[in-house]
Amino acid sequence: MIPYLIAESQIQGDFAYIRLDHIQSVEETKELIGETFVIPFEELAPPEEGAFYPFQLIGCDVFTEENEHIGQIIEIYSFPHQSLYEIKKGKKEYLIPATKTFIKKIDLFEKKIIVHVIDGLLND
Repeated sequence: MIPYLIAESQIQGDFAYIRLDHIQSVEETKELIGETFVIPFEELAPPEEGAFYPFQLIGCDVFTEENEHIGQIIEIYSFPHQSLYEIKKGKKEYLIPATKTFIKKIDLFEKKIIVHVIDGLLND
């Protein structure tokens, strides 16, 4: 992993634009396409009140409103209109839409998420 310093950043809508120190040309920029950028957690800007970074949900235990353990979030899939949380318990896996209809409570301190389950959501 090669460390780069962010010289400048800007958020526009759903996109983050960054300018890296020591990257001066389009050719140098093209070499970075497809690379993964990692920012240490302690250097991230704190999220707004009540907000979170999606990666903070990985490993959270997911329960129904009746306190039945469904599993843990193992992956988050982001799409233009909504995200999906992949939840796994043993060999069972579920995809739950990350919407207010289904996600009733997120407690990052307890690493616990409460979901509203409708018929067909957890079919085996």
